[in-house]
Amino acid sequence: MTARTETAAVPAYSPRQKTGFVLGVIVALSNIPLAFIPTNGTDAGEQPGPPVSVLVVTLVLCLAICGLLLWSYRSGRRGPVRAAAVLLVVTALLAMPAFFVDGIAAWIRLLAGVYVLATIASIVLLFSPAPRPAVLAPTR
Repeated sequence: MTARTETAAVPAYSPRQKTGFVLGVIVALSNIPLAFIPTNGTDAGEQPGPPVSVLVVTLVLCLAICGLLLWSYRSGRRGPVRAAAVLLVVTALLAMPAFFVDGIAAWIRLLAGVYVLATIASIVLLFSPAPRPAVLAPTR
């Protein structure tokens, strides 16, 4: 009795693309603990926070981003990468009000800025072209 093992052909990703996958998952996973931060308080002294609906939507989107990136990495399909990039842009847009709302702490603005920059870097790296081997032209 022989056991038959099948190994799926792992697509050849460039180091940039692999870095984009890792950074995209890290960016998405970094939002999951933020879903449990306190929201708008009723006390006058509390700083404003995001509405609960935004936190829930961000949590769901980030879980979807992680799933899409892992699926794409394992299968080699580019469609899930495109969908994950769209969701990354949406979650980055959800962080943008931190720059415009009065009363937001400076460290929250700093984290939102780092998050937006990491999202942009992840998308650029995910869509960077794979290196192509140089083809020498025949000489005469």
